[in-house]
Amino acid sequence: MSGRKELTPFFESMDEIGQPVPRLYRGVRETLELLAGRSINMTILSSCFHYELLRELKTFDLKKYFLRVFGSVHDKVAKIPDVVRWLNFDVGRTIVIGDMAHDIDAGRSIGAKTVALTWGYYLRERLEREASPDYIIDSLPEILLL
Repeated sequence: MSGRKELTPFFESMDEIGQPVPRLYRGVRETLELLAGRSINMTILSSCFHYELLRELKTFDLKKYFLRVFGSVHDKVAKIPDVVRWLNFDVGRTIVIGDMAHDIDAGRSIGAKTVALTWGYYLRERLEREASPDYIIDSLPEILLL
């Protein structure tokens, strides 16, 4: 399989066999609305399948908050400099939020502030030990307090 048209039947068949219904964490929509209201530019750089990521954003009507969505990214450290350049982000004013050490490594690699979110793959202790982010938060609304 090499093209988008060839992958579409695969993903449609995944839909037919049923996928877990994604859930929206408490406070996410409100936080994104507040950040957008403050003219904060946001983007997503994720290792999740691009197709799945777009589907979840559509399900919850969240895509409108993001300048760009980059899914299926396997090496965020390698990709993030390009994303910052393409979107003309000032790294001195950039915050990278993630739930894995690799996310924090990506942010640190460009000199951005890093925030680890504990609701994902890593527990707080593991994030502190392996990632050493600038900040650790337990819910997205806490980003508004930093």
